Amino acid sequence: MEKRNTKQKSLVRKIVRDLNTHACAEEIYNRVIKVNPRISLATVYRILHEMVDTNELREVANGSGATVFDPTVHPHYHIQCIKCNQLFDIDLPYHENLDKEIREKTSFSILSHDLTFKGVCARCTPKN
Repeated sequence: MEKRNTKQKSLVRKIVRDLNTHACAEEIYNRVIKVNPRISLATVYRILHEMVDTNELREVANGSGATVFDPTVHPHYHIQCIKCNQLFDIDLPYHENLDKEIREKTSFSILSHDLTFKGVCARCTPKN
């Protein structure tokens, strides 16, 4: 079934594109309602999940129990600040050989892998 491209979907897509970061649904919603105060949080969630289903976004757990939406959909790695929980993309090659290696060592049928490094970002690092 073909999904319609509504004004609400267009608005959510624009906000996600403009944010260009790993944002949770509530952050996206807070931006959306500034433009369209009549849209509900449930509608924003539905649109975001449709975008995940159509591979326009990736849904990523940020390590603190929250889910964020990542506009970078190709396989890639992340680094997360342990102080502010912000998630960042890392510009490193994706190592598909890890999938093969795990497949050979286990009985799993590996589809892909996610790797998140932990550290403290520049904003949260005390300045001396």
